Amino acid sequence: MGNCVHPEIGVGHEERFPAQVVHIGELVKPSAIEPIQSEVDVVDEDAETLAGSEIFTLERSSRSLSSESSSPLTPLSSATDFSGKWVCSRVEGDWEAYLRERGTSWMMRRLAASIGYGVGKHTQTIMQNADELEVFNLVVSTGPPKEERCVIKADGTEQEILDPDGLLFRQKTRWMDGVLVSEQFQSGAHVPCAPVTLKRFMQGHEMCTERTTAKGVMVRRFYIRA
Repeated sequence: MGNCVHPEIGVGHEERFPAQVVHIGELVKPSAIEPIQSEVDVVDEDAETLAGSEIFTLERSSRSLSSESSSPLTPLSSATDFSGKWVCSRVEGDWEAYLRERGTSWMMRRLAASIGYGVGKHTQTIMQNADELEVFNLVVSTGPPKEERCVIKADGTEQEILDPDGLLFRQKTRWMDGVLVSEQFQSGAHVPCAPVTLKRFMQGHEMCTERTTAKGVMVRRFYIRA
């Protein structure tokens, strides 16, 4: 569910976000959407890990593809070890604007907001071996827990990703100065969807996943070790 399924690389750690910052304990109560609580699978999530995010679950499949139109990107620097179990502790940015630009439906945007975009609900367990990351996403809400597994290959080759809304994306991932960077773009004859640059990096003791759309809308999730 996501690092997670696109980029000028540069991690703006000191960027400011005018939109809401959600912390554990400030989640929206889901009572207003009881008729559809069972569908809270979440909207994106790590598009990177899926690419994700947009935001959370549904089983995704990924397979490596060879690119005929461009040369594979190559790793530019050493990798950061993200191994371990992480829980989302806070989010930053205008998630509503981000999801709208991504083409997420109104209902799914409402569901995502009702669980605070994953704060306290979304857990990632990462097993890392050099340039390959196996990411297990778990989202706990009012319905049954939703689980997802995704393998990210940070060797610059192209992978095909199926996102939670059933849209097909292609993604290239590589390392840049210790930051895991993915370029995600649409594949196939689907409804147009904005390309996204996905980044995963450490900020102090927190792991951060960052998403930036073609129009510059940026959102972040921060995780602490569980």
